[in-house]
Amino acid sequence: MKIKIPDIAVGRGGIGDAGNRVHIPIDRTNINDFFQLDRFEVAPLDPEPFDTVRIEWAISPLSASVDVSDFTFDLLGLGNEARENIPLTGSAIYRPVMSSGVRINGRRSGGARSPLGDIKLVQLNKSNCLRLEFPTEIFDSVLSDELDALQADFPELRQRGAFESVVGSDFIQYRIPLKLVIDGFFDADLNVEIRARVLLAHFEDRAEMDLVLSQSSDAIFSTAEDIFSFGQTGKVEKLIERIVPLLLRPKLRDIERSALAMLFEIPSVRQARESGMRLLNFEFFSLPAGDSFAITFCPAPETSDTPLNPGGVVVDS
Repeated sequence: MKIKIPDIAVGRGGIGDAGNRVHIPIDRTNINDFFQLDRFEVAPLDPEPFDTVRIEWAISPLSASVDVSDFTFDLLGLGNEARENIPLTGSAIYRPVMSSGVRINGRRSGGARSPLGDIKLVQLNKSNCLRLEFPTEIFDSVLSDELDALQADFPELRQRGAFESVVGSDFIQYRIPLKLVIDGFFDADLNVEIRARVLLAHFEDRAEMDLVLSQSSDAIFSTAEDIFSFGQTGKVEKLIERIVPLLLRPKLRDIERSALAMLFEIPSVRQARESGMRLLNFEFFSLPAGDSFAITFCPAPETSDTPLNPGGVVVDS
């Protein structure tokens, strides 16, 4: 018995089989052709971190023929938060921990979203904040110490050269050239990449920072070694790539703990925390002189009924 699968054709607007193309139109309605923003106020536009920002809006259809029930609206830009299905008239309050544009999007049921009216930019005023900058050598030293400990525990692992690093806004990634000495076989070049990502969460009464490490590894033998081993290097490479994560996992946890402990023991960081200032953000950045990171502390907020936790946006209909 043979089963014939029809050819599938993909075209603009839909998919279907080649003999019976199906078009599924996408509604590209511009929400501004049906609704207007009678009021959209965001104040203040230059708050200090953790201050209360209030948003008020009023949306109305452009004509009586518009079926309001066929449209939905979302409020975006409250930090990482978005509030879906907001009423036509309402208000929201939140305490910002980052600068962002606040806007209202609308769409017809089944259609694409489009912005309604203008975007309001909320720009944090950090004039009373403290920004501390440090070279990433602090992280380098922790990694170097743990690599030394790893090689002491497993003499078969040896470093081939100095590790290199690159940074993004919230991570630093290391490339570590190692060698794995295998008894009775060729030595394997082992390239290990470790990415350290900083996670920052804001809660009602505090901010928490965590360092999460992940790794990948690649074992390599030369073509000549593959030939002389009669093709066995491929099997050994796969075996190594399964074993190495097991060896590194405890060290990654040690690096996470050691790096955070060393970071918070920096005198200026400890002083900022002990003075009652609150952690606002952490970022890596690159300079011609080398990679660096910055920690920003700001005055702690006064007691407020305005929520700060995830999902802490209050909407009044």
